[in-house]
Amino acid sequence: MRFRSDNSGPRPRLQQGSTLTIVLIFSAFAAIAVTGYIAAQYIIARPALMEPASYQALLNARSGIWKGLAMLNDSARADSVEQTRRADSLLGNDLFGDSTGDSLRIGGVPMILDLCGSDQFGNCQVEAQSRGGSLILVSTGIFRDKERHVRARLGCTPFTTPDTVLYLDSAAKPEGLKIFGGISAHLPVPALDTTRGKKPGKPVSRQEKELKELIASYESKLDSMSDSLGPPVSRTVQTNADLAELPELTEGDLFIDGSLHDLRLSSDKTIRVLGDLQVTGDVVVEKATFIVAGEIRLLDRTLFKNVSLFSRLRIIISDEAVFSGDAVSLSGYFIYRAAQVIDKSTLLTVRQSPKSRKQGSVAKSDSATPAVSIELAEKAKLDACIISLKGGGIRIGKDVSVRGIVWSDTNVCNNGMIEGVLKARTLGGCTVEQAGAPTPGTILMNGTIRQLENIDEYHLPFFMGDKDIVEWWED
Repeated sequence: MRFRSDNSGPRPRLQQGSTLTIVLIFSAFAAIAVTGYIAAQYIIARPALMEPASYQALLNARSGIWKGLAMLNDSARADSVEQTRRADSLLGNDLFGDSTGDSLRIGGVPMILDLCGSDQFGNCQVEAQSRGGSLILVSTGIFRDKERHVRARLGCTPFTTPDTVLYLDSAAKPEGLKIFGGISAHLPVPALDTTRGKKPGKPVSRQEKELKELIASYESKLDSMSDSLGPPVSRTVQTNADLAELPELTEGDLFIDGSLHDLRLSSDKTIRVLGDLQVTGDVVVEKATFIVAGEIRLLDRTLFKNVSLFSRLRIIISDEAVFSGDAVSLSGYFIYRAAQVIDKSTLLTVRQSPKSRKQGSVAKSDSATPAVSIELAEKAKLDACIISLKGGGIRIGKDVSVRGIVWSDTNVCNNGMIEGVLKARTLGGCTVEQAGAPTPGTILMNGTIRQLENIDEYHLPFFMGDKDIVEWWED
């Protein structure tokens, strides 16, 4: 007898467990695949998800620049002759507008600015750093864990229009001075207020305050080191290796000699010298800052490009040396032979008497204080703003060409060629020419002044009026 198998009964338990295992394995593979896909998509999208936070930090940094600029320009000035005269420091001590002072100080600690009244949108830190006649605003925008940096270089908008090439306080008409393509203007000076800032309760002008802060920021970087040092030790640099490893402080004189090897340095480092600085031979330096207690001499074929200089004594540029950047001297300049100043640079001298001028432990004191602060001679060529404050005139030789702005609060002798604008209290200081004048008191010159169409591209130092943004960088 044959029995028929019956498959309609329940399946074995072993077969049921195998099915469950297969389902769990496939579920695990699916979970891993989905997780991997989501992770890959997050990695791809993460920059886009983080971009709003970085952009908000950038907006905070930009806002910090504009708010810092508004804090420095704490008072608006009307566009009128009277207000222009009041903003002109070189027409008299009383011609600065009064100010209660700014909380954003040059060289001070960074200020934290609350932009929106709460931390929900972040904030920023702003600081003001001096670089010659320019002021650098540095703003760091912060939002959550993101930081963005914005820098702006500030200057002062030119005071002139293209059709006016000569501004004088004196009404005396210069004889022999040829004016081409422009007109001259006479700006009378009111009685000087020599008590400004000296009487109790009378505030010091904002511009005078900023000028003092500018000089003090340089002086402090020299004085902080000179008091604790021993005998001066001079240093001579003749190789690129030595130049690259040049320390930030030289206790004595510093000689950079490129007569044996061509020397090159591109660095934004700040180098302090407690003696004199002399550069000779074939030397190229870019972006650096030199703060020098003694005299600065750029000779031979030296090229200083986008460099900032400060000297308690004179700055001398001679031979075929070329300079571009910002320079501040507390004694004056002597630029002669075939030397050049290029790229709309700024040369500023603020005269101080030998008694009031601070001296480092090494720097030598100039024995005489000449009547001329800035001497431009022989075949020198300058594309710059040339500014002499607090006494000491400017003398321009017959073969000298200047493109830009010449500004003095005393006198200017121009026997060369100026393409731009000349601003002075009087025209004079040309001893030889005045001695041969046909009548007593006649101002006799042989120079020329020509109109410059792009005069608005030249900017005065930041403390000479309302500040404006000259350059802008974002990181």
